[in-house]
Amino acid sequence: MAVMKNSAEHPAGISRRGTRSALSMTLVVLMGLTTTLSGCTGQDATEWLASESPAGAAAASASSVANDSAQTQVHVDSILPIPVLLERFRSNIPRVDTLSFASASREALVQRFANALAAGDTSELRLMTMTQAEFAWLYYPESEFTRPPYELAPEHVFLLIDQNSQKGLLRMVRRSVGLSMEYAGHDCPAEPRARERDRLWERCNVQLRNPNGTVDSLRLFGAIWERDGRFKLVSFANEL
Repeated sequence: MAVMKNSAEHPAGISRRGTRSALSMTLVVLMGLTTTLSGCTGQDATEWLASESPAGAAAASASSVANDSAQTQVHVDSILPIPVLLERFRSNIPRVDTLSFASASREALVQRFANALAAGDTSELRLMTMTQAEFAWLYYPESEFTRPPYELAPEHVFLLIDQNSQKGLLRMVRRSVGLSMEYAGHDCPAEPRARERDRLWERCNVQLRNPNGTVDSLRLFGAIWERDGRFKLVSFANEL
């Protein structure tokens, strides 16, 4: 996401006041997504924000962005069409056409996740989540944010997803330290959300068996992303 403290990078004719107005309009749209999308899916706001939808992540983080913008000027070009914004976002990001370090099945991915979490292996955990390049070239182009009524610049969507993922990972690793739990399976109760070339498995729960034999069912990550027979996690947004 481009961040600036002066207007040197602003396109001609766009003032600081115009930029602040654009940011305010973006935040209003983000706040409205929670109510609108929960109505479409039948979920309440809390359930939607706990799921992986970028819209939910965006709405959850809108207030944080608003606070940050009071101290740091954010470069917003809301008057530009999404294809132009996407081209600019991709300008320094290597092109990819497949998911890297992905698993061959949903079960294999969740088992791998559980093993890495038990070992406290944050490097392995990060390898199984969406990269910036995968977001730019594969994930964002098929998202709801490329078209009305939820158009939003790719750098904003990625920043918000990444922020929620980093927070979720930190909470998850901290709370798993010293715990002894065995992977007992997982389930994704809803049918996957089909997009043009991929599918998103949302609201998945991981079952972990405690030493006393009881099993906890926890939502520890966001959507599972399936593309061309390969599986990764979109983020670590979770309910912890």
